[in-house]
Amino acid sequence: MLTTLFAFALALASDTARYVVLNHGRPAGEMVVVTGGDSAAVRFVYQDRQRGPRVQVRYRFGSDGTLLLREAAGLSAAAQPTSVAERFDLSGGEARWSGGGENARARAEAGAFYLPRGGTPYDRALLAAHLLRQPNRSARLLPVGTASLEIVADTVVRLGSRSARIRLAAIRGLGFDDAAVWLDEGNRFFASDAAWFITVPVEAVPVLPALRAVEKAWRARQSQAVAARLAPAASNALVIRNGDVFDAERGLMRPRTTVVVEHDRITDRKSVV
Repeated sequence: MLTTLFAFALALASDTARYVVLNHGRPAGEMVVVTGGDSAAVRFVYQDRQRGPRVQVRYRFGSDGTLLLREAAGLSAAAQPTSVAERFDLSGGEARWSGGGENARARAEAGAFYLPRGGTPYDRALLAAHLLRQPNRSARLLPVGTASLEIVADTVVRLGSRSARIRLAAIRGLGFDDAAVWLDEGNRFFASDAAWFITVPVEAVPVLPALRAVEKAWRARQSQAVAARLAPAASNALVIRNGDVFDAERGLMRPRTTVVVEHDRITDRKSVV
């Protein structure tokens, strides 16, 4: 089924989207997304020091975009799918998933989203689109956790002769830092965030510096907000006790000296007898 879907969609240019995977600006792999009806398939391959993921994933969606089926398989050296390594399906009021030695099920919960163990950039965009459809842009994750989303940037880029509006979605709850993905106007995958590896449409490679600048500014704002929230409040005065102070006017070292600093000035200094 997966190979058939790829063969069918690759024959229809309108149903095929191609992306290049860059490693510090150098081509290192590709991602191909093909769609047909309520199904999609993704082939994601890149190499890093003679290793890296080689995966092909099949998806089926409900009429409202809900993920009903996800099957992931490895790819052989000849680019043929191996046996299914991870599977999720939602049917009959029950969610079931397996892979990596885990085989579990749970009652289907409205708005819940399955987070795969080894996802692709396309999976990140699926999660972002799912969160955008939820109240408060938040949802429970399967097997565990909760994720929420915020649109942190909105811009227009030129892609050859046409322009495209894209948005940067920040996802909280996947790790210590916010995860990010660029979405197009239809909330579909446009590009991954500016990391070591980045997946982007071939025609969008020239706009990567602009995307990185937007992300850098957002990350800087994040860091400033964290620093403001966590940094201790400054006192009116800072006292440094029993330190060695160099007296530049006299060329002397004054041991066991206490110094009082207020704002950016030394207001008192005395040696300990």
